[in-house]
Amino acid sequence: MFAQEELAGEHDEATTESWLKERADFYKAR
Repeated sequence: MFAQEELAGEHDEATTESWLKERADFYKAR
């Protein structure tokens, strides 16, 4: 998973942003 993100380095910021949003939604749902 992480290796795949490294290969798509140009999308790294967007991926991190999306991941953080998913985590935030997850904690809100709890």
